[in-house]
Amino acid sequence: MNKKIAFYPTPHSISLYMHELSGAKNNSKLLEAGFGDGAFLNVFRNNTNVHGIEYDTLFATEAMKRFPDFNIEQGDYLSFDKSNSFDNITGNPPYITSDSLDVNIKENIRRITQSGEGNIYYAFIIHSINNLVDGGVLTYILPYDFFFNTFAKYTREFMIDNGYFTDIIDFGESKIFKGAAPETIIFRYVKGVNAKNKQINVKQTKSLSLLIIEDNILNGFKDFDCYDQPQFLKEQNIWFLSKQKIVDGIKLKDIDGLKISVGIVNGAETQFLFTDDGTFTAEEKSKYVKSFIKNKNRPIDTNNMCLDGIEYVFYNGDFTSEDNFQETALNVYNYIAKNKTEMLKRKLPKSKKWYEYLAIRNLPVFEENKNKLKIHVPSLTRLESGWFFKSKNDFYVGGDLLTITLLGDQEKLAAIFQYLNSSEFVAYYKATGAKKGKRTVFTQSIVSNIIIPNGII
Repeated sequence: MNKKIAFYPTPHSISLYMHELSGAKNNSKLLEAGFGDGAFLNVFRNNTNVHGIEYDTLFATEAMKRFPDFNIEQGDYLSFDKSNSFDNITGNPPYITSDSLDVNIKENIRRITQSGEGNIYYAFIIHSINNLVDGGVLTYILPYDFFFNTFAKYTREFMIDNGYFTDIIDFGESKIFKGAAPETIIFRYVKGVNAKNKQINVKQTKSLSLLIIEDNILNGFKDFDCYDQPQFLKEQNIWFLSKQKIVDGIKLKDIDGLKISVGIVNGAETQFLFTDDGTFTAEEKSKYVKSFIKNKNRPIDTNNMCLDGIEYVFYNGDFTSEDNFQETALNVYNYIAKNKTEMLKRKLPKSKKWYEYLAIRNLPVFEENKNKLKIHVPSLTRLESGWFFKSKNDFYVGGDLLTITLLGDQEKLAAIFQYLNSSEFVAYYKATGAKKGKRTVFTQSIVSNIIIPNGII
């Protein structure tokens, strides 16, 4: 893998299938951007008008030698203006979050995706659509997390506004690339008016070896679940592949008084964890030691109620400076400062001091709901079911959990909890929810859009 831009070689069988799926003709103007070792350029050999752009100088130089009849350019694809130029763009774009990239590439991602966060491949999708002629086809293999990632919202909306999908192949937990996480999809997308009446042809599997996938490509995807589904809509907010009918009901975010909150992130788990060594006064313990719920101390009893928290040293804006920290709470300062070297290694915003928490979010929500019913769910879990648990005690909530609170009506919240842990919801979410490898994903956006069926509340 390239140290700057993530690169995973595409198996020849997959490259060949995608080229055939794209429907490119021999005289079509083709582009592969970020071509790496040239897996797709290799299957374009019979085409007469092939273009390639690659950031890595060594890959680009090698491609110029291997494919002398192709138009090969070296540079940052996101900087090239090729608007309305190509009939087909096919490939495997790079995957890496923008904070790991060169500042110029990062700025291009921000400009294209309308966000300073997210993954470089979001920008590749948008830029490639812009570079297609009307009716041109984009065929990509990439991670499927842009279906639900908050930072990919603009990418999803852009795709809805500028074209439509004809095919999506979901490989589930199958390992297509060595050294890369699963949850890979191939999509074929046509630039033009979004044809809401056109169905998406979906082929879906949970987990197959590459050898069996190659056999399926040759034999009509016999081991895949094949079905048609409607085009994605903006009001869906997140996308999913499922032949299961969407239930009628109300989204959690539309229930009056209900809030879905992300937790507090310290960025230094070991350093803030409180072990009573006898140095704190009773007043300091009362003021600066708080009990937290985290996924690791979720309950294991049948009642799913968390009764015990984990104690952490916690403060929020109590100290104006390091000197003020020492003057105000010397014992607390000494407890934290003994790990100052490790604390300084954290990636903190410029506004944060070395001894502060990384992100203190939704503190008023947790304080307003002390000793009230709360529902929690981990943002990432390997559990097959029973994802949600509850608490009532005076707890703060860690950053690995999302919390659902409801102002006033505790009985309604209890009914919501019962549904979220029901076999009915588990089956529905496994069919429509987000996943990352063998883990189930819950984000604030995803949980906000969970539908509670009519009659539950």
